[in-house]
Amino acid sequence: MIILHNKLIKQFKFSFSFVGGAMDGQYFNLKVPEHLMDKMNVPQNDREWYTFVWDPAHQIELSVNDAKNSKRIKGNPHQWIGETEGTITNVNRDVSYGKGYENIINNADSTRVPKSFSDTRWATYAAETIDNFLYNYEPLYDKLNAEKSDKLDKINNSDFILKANGLADFYSSVGEASRAIQDPEMYAWQVDNKIEQHSQNMIAMAQSFRESDNSDHYGNTITRFKKAAEELKTSNTFHGKPILDKRHVPTSTRKKSMAEETQSMSTEDRETKVGEKLGQFVEKYHENFHRRLNDTECKTLSKERELFCTELINLNEPEYIPPVFKDHCDLAKRVNCIDAEVNQEDLDKQYLKFKGKILETTGGEGITDAQERKLYTRLIKEPNGFKDCKEIGKLVATATTRTRCEAVVEGMASVAGKHSKHRNSLKPENLSKEV
Repeated sequence: MIILHNKLIKQFKFSFSFVGGAMDGQYFNLKVPEHLMDKMNVPQNDREWYTFVWDPAHQIELSVNDAKNSKRIKGNPHQWIGETEGTITNVNRDVSYGKGYENIINNADSTRVPKSFSDTRWATYAAETIDNFLYNYEPLYDKLNAEKSDKLDKINNSDFILKANGLADFYSSVGEASRAIQDPEMYAWQVDNKIEQHSQNMIAMAQSFRESDNSDHYGNTITRFKKAAEELKTSNTFHGKPILDKRHVPTSTRKKSMAEETQSMSTEDRETKVGEKLGQFVEKYHENFHRRLNDTECKTLSKERELFCTELINLNEPEYIPPVFKDHCDLAKRVNCIDAEVNQEDLDKQYLKFKGKILETTGGEGITDAQERKLYTRLIKEPNGFKDCKEIGKLVATATTRTRCEAVVEGMASVAGKHSKHRNSLKPENLSKEV
């Protein structure tokens, strides 16, 4: 989110201090980065220095929708997701307020607020929607059963139970990753590390769903699905309520209908079938997410991760200099980030001295993200932090300034917007709390 004026750019020599930012997709669709580079008169060969990033938290959520809306010649293979979520919303609709809500409250020791799915909410909200529904399953079941409602047939079968629990596992994991990378204090490479871990989790989740009948391969990524499947196989119940999978479905044809075939399946077969669907969906999400990341990859961020991420520095030999270092220095010279008069040999020596400082502090062992930020902040602020590697200090300062998160800007805009409308929550005496 960037608001600039031509005079501002010229007056403060903006191109010497600006290094880029994180944005929503709309800014890329409107070609804001290109427009900004034009206003700053940045040569085409130097534009790689300015990192304009499509906020990965937004890309995560968009990738979920991409997967849900996948198209094939014979239609959407993941249509069942919309049907499952639609069932939850439809059942919740009658108990979200008034007498319906009062009914489930009075017939349970504890309940959670029923929610409906929303296209404008993110994965964390979707996980909460399903989790709240499953938590309320017992009073909901009793209410529908007492009313002899046809809606009970939609939720008292193992197919629905397994799908709902599997989706809750998926949304919970995606939501956790999305929240993890919305910390504005994180360095760009720290966000990349979180994304890499999320990618590995999704691969493990897809495999776990597909091998769910083999307990040895159950990971901690599908705990809800696993617990529900075990109860169904043990007692043919969910939260103590009977699941009616084996009812007779009449048909007027000799050929067994799809419904009859489904009814005749064992619980283990249902688990395998639903697990395969969930595995396909997770893989499609993973594929879409990486496609989006690759389409908007920033080479400079990748180089800075290789050069300054302490985890990678610890893994390499003390005398190792990544091949990308020279290209990064050449670009930094062209944009006046470092002294153009310093030759590459001197820069190499400075980089090795910098690595020595890092290895001396970490002892070659891994440190947390917070410790890494504290380390770099200390080196930058201390007068002698980069005394013998001054140019590397400039590169580090630039790299640690870059961001892949626009959450802080959205937060500032929200606070400013509320205050401008004189809302009571942001009266002058309360504004300090917001800051």
